[in-house]
Amino acid sequence: MKRINLLLVGLACLFMVTSCNNEPELPFDTFEDLTYGAYARLLSSDGNFFLTDIDGSSYTFEVEFYDENQGQEVDSYSWVVEHQGELGNHGPVDIMTVPSSSFQTNSNGLPGTTITFTFPQVLDALGITAADVSGGDSFVFNATVRKKDGREFTAANTGTNIIGSAAYRGWFSFPLQVLCTSSLDGTYDAVTTVTNQSAGIFWDGCEGSTWEGQVRLEQVGDGVYDVYSISADGTEFLDASMGAFIACYGSDDQGGFPNTGEAGDVQLTDACERMGFRGSSQWGEIYSASKATVDGANFTFGWINDYGEGGETILTRTDGTDWPPLKL
Repeated sequence: MKRINLLLVGLACLFMVTSCNNEPELPFDTFEDLTYGAYARLLSSDGNFFLTDIDGSSYTFEVEFYDENQGQEVDSYSWVVEHQGELGNHGPVDIMTVPSSSFQTNSNGLPGTTITFTFPQVLDALGITAADVSGGDSFVFNATVRKKDGREFTAANTGTNIIGSAAYRGWFSFPLQVLCTSSLDGTYDAVTTVTNQSAGIFWDGCEGSTWEGQVRLEQVGDGVYDVYSISADGTEFLDASMGAFIACYGSDDQGGFPNTGEAGDVQLTDACERMGFRGSSQWGEIYSASKATVDGANFTFGWINDYGEGGETILTRTDGTDWPPLKL
């Protein structure tokens, strides 16, 4: 038995030597032969565009750059903008290019930059005026990261995991809605029904479930609201699903809500009475409004996310007043 073991060890050693000497062709690229992309990671952002204060409106964000050489292979970071409006569309046009010579090294030891777009600057770049813009219009910004070898990376050729994941937060594209003053703050009676937008997702079988409680809207910026679901026992959850997650998982935030954890920042937006969402869940899912209708004191609001989950809520005012004419 001992001699057989020695023979097996010898054959294994011979195989390893032979393999190294012949260097057989592998059916995949080795690490050294891979090609590498680059992307900008969002660190922070702040600001809005207000139709009621064009001169004072701006949006600022900070990014840092990643590639196979700690961001040193990035040559430039360029942006274009287009206007999608009720009165017509304009663009896209170039609005800014930041060369690598203008990057700063941040506290993470990576090159980065801070960019500010002002509302007047965007209008000038597009060649339009305030008369061409209505409340609820969108300005859509798209970026290109160019490497020193000439290759370019955009939202179109970058993986969704890099763009959508809370860990990577790749910053290649974002919309800015034109906002107006808003006054939806308050606590409202709520009935929420779970809707399933896609077969096979993890809450399959939960569709049709309902939750009754209250929803509180707290304005944290002009036209931007944190959404809280309040259960019958008074427990309050930061929950942009308006009770849909409670209907599926019960009143235990360990079940997971869109805003649970520091990476979740889903917020409701009122853009001149056009309803929508901003931000993403802790899992990187994007939420959007799917329904918004008003019938006196009742406001029916529906939402979906890009994972296929959805919900529909009837919010009822109890102060004797009606909702404004909210819409999608």
